[in-house]
Amino acid sequence: MTAELLALADKIEALDGPCRETDVMIRCAVFAPVGSFVRQSPINGAWCVYGPKARLWEPHGLSNMQTSGAFTGSIDAADSLVPKGWCRIMGDDPETPGCMARLYRGGTLYDSQGCAPTLALALSAAAIRAKATTPPASEDKP
Repeated sequence: MTAELLALADKIEALDGPCRETDVMIRCAVFAPVGSFVRQSPINGAWCVYGPKARLWEPHGLSNMQTSGAFTGSIDAADSLVPKGWCRIMGDDPETPGCMARLYRGGTLYDSQGCAPTLALALSAAAIRAKATTPPASEDKP
């Protein structure tokens, strides 16, 4: 799962703006049960998360931001991805064009970062990288 999360973070950073397909990929990777997958609905063309048995997965117990899936377009939604106990610093990146988000825990300078054209994309990428490096036993899903 770590390699898939890191690849997803790279994909997020490569975006120019919000992307519905990527939002659904994030929701699947972070909140859906193991074995779930993303596919375009044959009925209406919407991107959906399907459960391990190819049934539409309906997320229960998630916040409105988490179910809306606007992670790549909303800083508030992207912030819901930050693992419990992590702090964030966000702003313009003076070394590269665009924005940066750095996440840290335990007093270190930073443990995870994302650089992208928007703050929502940068924060989403950094949060996904943080989840890739956080042992599952030490973190509850948001």
